[in-house]
Amino acid sequence: MMKTAKLRLFVYRDVLRREWSAQGLHEKERRTAIKSAFYGKRSAIADRTDLSPAQRKDALSAARVERL
Repeated sequence: MMKTAKLRLFVYRDVLRREWSAQGLHEKERRTAIKSAFYGKRSAIADRTDLSPAQRKDALSAARVERL
């Protein structure tokens, strides 16, 4: 009986570790996608010479808010 309980605990912990690892990988991928999108927008805004510095600043601020 004791061995069965220990085995169940081991299996349970193993499943939790795998799920925790999968969640961490998913979060890393999500954050990478968000960063990539933000840096793309930021570069596009910085390259726009038709905007005044104040307009670029406002656009960058809006891009930062979208990132959140």
